[in-house]
Amino acid sequence: MPREFIIASPTPVTMLHCIVGAAAVDPDLGLARVVGDGAVQIAGEGLVLAVVRSARVEEPADAERLFGHPLPAGTTCLSEAYGPFGEAMTPQVVHEIARLAGGTAFEPGGQ
Repeated sequence: MPREFIIASPTPVTMLHCIVGAAAVDPDLGLARVVGDGAVQIAGEGLVLAVVRSARVEEPADAERLFGHPLPAGTTCLSEAYGPFGEAMTPQVVHEIARLAGGTAFEPGGQ
């Protein structure tokens, strides 16, 4: 089972956020593939990270209950990211992507 992250942001996460965020952490990371318009996969040695297309937040209170985490003010979009446990770069890349999208990232039920 992969490690799951939620990116809460005021705008949708784009492919550009993913590419620039990955390169900021490790310039050797690359875009492995794009699955339609639905997901971006970032890959490198030991890391395969999938970032799923953003969805609009209709009911913030429902999302907060579902994820067990308060959403930052101004959150209008949620994106999911999945990567391997034990890979130190996984959270670094996810948090950089979130920062570029003007948001934050957290693990559901966690931090």
